[in-house]
Parts: sequence; structure tokens; C-alpha cells
Amino acid sequence: MEKLCGEIRLVGNLTGGELRTQVDQHGNQRFVGSFRTATQLDALQVGDTTLLNARLPGNIYDALATGRTACVYVFRTLLRKALILGVKYEDTGDKHLIGHSYYRGTLLQLATVHTLLNAIGCWILGMIVGAIIGLGQSAVPPLLGLVGGWAASWWQAYCFYTDFRRAQAD
Repeated sequence: MEKLCGEIRLVGNLTGGELRTQVDQHGNQRFVGSFRTATQLDALQVGDTTLLNARLPGNIYDALATGRTACVYVFRTLLRKALILGVKYEDTGDKHLIGHSYYRGTLLQLATVHTLLNAIGCWILGMIVGAIIGLGQSAVPPLLGLVGGWAASWWQAYCFYTDFRRAQAD
């Protein structure tokens, strides 16, 4: 977990967060296909560090105030995408963390959806690498890719879990 401490100098615009639903040809909404898009912050400057395109829920965005000294807790995914876990102001000690539903949804997404996609992608990559190095009929490279993709995703979910717990305890 990254802990960025300093004065909050810039809080950019929040994009996303709207609820999207499928609409049939008669204009009636079907709530079966509804989902909320990810909210993303254009820029956040804490001290000398600037986060670009960081994801965060709306309650954290409402808690960010420029000109105050704070510590911002940041989790980074495997591809280094920033997710703001919370903010703690040093002058008053107020702490604003992501909600439990956001935490639970992100943890389930990392442990299930990302695991499936990473395992399939690494399995295909293992088949390609196996064919290149001459093990085209062997099951070892695809199996190693499958297990590696699964392990990397579960490691990321575990890191998210521990980073959130550390942010809570701080």
C-alpha cells in the first residue's frame, strides 16, 4: 500500500459513477442488466506526487479538500492502476475509507472475475510459448500459465485485503 502524505494541492474532476441500464425498443427499462460505471478522478496532487486517473468511490471524492494536510491510502493493481482506499486528515484525525459494499465488490471481482480472465489469458500465453520453444503437444506450459494466472490474481486479491486492513488500522 502506498501512503501519500502532504498537502492536498489539486483535486481533479470526477467522471463515471452513473447507473446504466438496458432499454428495450418500447422504452421500458429492464433493471436486470443495470450496472454502475467505475468512478475515476482525473488528477490528485498530494505534496509533490500526482495521481492520474485514479479510481475511487464518490464518498472519498466528497471528503477530499484542497489546502489540508492529509495522508491518502492507495492500492495499485497488477497493471499499476491506482485505487484510492481512503484519506486521513492530520489536523483533525478524520478518516474516510471506502465503504464495505465497495470493498466487498472489489474483493469479489479480484478473486473471481479477474482470476478467470487472467487464468484463461495466461493459459493461452502458455500454449503460445510452448509452441515457440518446441513443446507444442505438451500440457506443461499451458498448465503453468493457468496456475500462474490464478496465483497472480489471488495474490492481488490478498494484497487488496491486507492493504485495506492496514488503512483501517492506521
